[in-house]
Amino acid sequence: MMNYPYEIKETDKSCFPLYDQVSMNVDVRSEYRVSMIDGGLGGLQFEEVPVTPYVKDLSVYEEALKYEEMFDISTWRFFMAFDGEKPIGAMTIAGTTEGMNMLGGRKDACVLWDIRVADGYKHKGIGQRLLDQGIAAAREDGYKVMIIPKSTRKHTPQSPRSRTRYSLCGSWGCNKKRKKLKHRRTPIPAHG
Repeated sequence: MMNYPYEIKETDKSCFPLYDQVSMNVDVRSEYRVSMIDGGLGGLQFEEVPVTPYVKDLSVYEEALKYEEMFDISTWRFFMAFDGEKPIGAMTIAGTTEGMNMLGGRKDACVLWDIRVADGYKHKGIGQRLLDQGIAAAREDGYKVMIIPKSTRKHTPQSPRSRTRYSLCGSWGCNKKRKKLKHRRTPIPAHG
């Protein structure tokens, strides 16, 4: 096993000020243009168009300090990565929560609510290690499915994000979803 110089640990809401220090910058090189087909009756068409590259800070949409204003976070778990005392990564797994439509009423599902790695620390396996620890915690809490959102737009109980489901039991809930997660570099091993 590779020796990592960074510490990954579970935290609680007392660490939210540190959590919010971790940047959520993404490099944008293209955007999607949306057009209606047959006046909207035929659906929507998405066309990827190149743009002048820029960096977008998504942390303006996601502040851990505000989680309790929106939800009961008593079933949520929080993880952080540190380089010494410096916060360099963070992740939230949202458990069963009243008013959260993303779970579709399921009691056996949780949501990967937020994951971020600071600039300068990306592509070093930190995000994967956070995710692995979150998946282990979700299994420990008895969840069978983790919903992995495809969007990072601001979420409210009224506007759930689009999502993909990943079975924590080692099998896929829907074979059609498999293609959507092929980009994952390291497959998540089956439980047991």
